[in-house]
Amino acid sequence: AEKHDISLESMRNYMDEREIPRMLNGINQAGERAALIVRNMLAFSRKSEQNFTPQNLSELLDKTIELASSDYDLKKEYDFKQIEIIREYETNMAPVLCEGNEIQQVFLNILKMAPKL
Repeated sequence: AEKHDISLESMRNYMDEREIPRMLNGINQAGERAALIVRNMLAFSRKSEQNFTPQNLSELLDKTIELASSDYDLKKEYDFKQIEIIREYETNMAPVLCEGNEIQQVFLNILKMAPKL
């Protein structure tokens, strides 16, 4: 700013008037959402070397919902983000001995079929 004879305050005012901080925040949030989607997809696609391990079904369902939230089907004309999901999980549910990736696949299939119902 000094190099171009502009005060830092003037630069901030210029950016605020054009809502640049809001736009940068939106870009940052979109990047974080994309990173979360990629992490969930990678975890979902990896086959674990162990077959059955204790799994928290609430966490598995939340991860699956996050993965499904990026789904948009042009042929069926539905956008998963437009579907309201009410999460009412049992409190203090004991871990379930299962193959987490396979249970996530079941959840994903149920979620994808829900718009058809």
